[in-house]
Amino acid sequence: MRFSDIKPFIRFASTFDYKPEGARMVAYDCRLIYIRSGNCELLIGEKSRNIGAGALVYCRSGIPYAFFSDNVIDAVAINFDMDMRRSKLSSVMQKVPVETY
Repeated sequence: MRFSDIKPFIRFASTFDYKPEGARMVAYDCRLIYIRSGNCELLIGEKSRNIGAGALVYCRSGIPYAFFSDNVIDAVAINFDMDMRRSKLSSVMQKVPVETY
């Protein structure tokens, strides 16, 4: 994809309270996740990092990720594609376990 081909399409945006279950998942679309409150461990690919309020996470489509925490985190999620090819899909594209991606 060339830079000139990027025409983002936002499919879903919401705030939510989330109790991370720690399962490694893969998304078919891109995700921006902003942590409003709480702390957790984030695993993207093979890299792990502790994050908390104020962190903004970008998860590319097709890359395994997981959140781990004993507490609930308050977050904002934006699910999007980099182009308009799948813009006719009106429902949220659910993340799936790594084994079934």
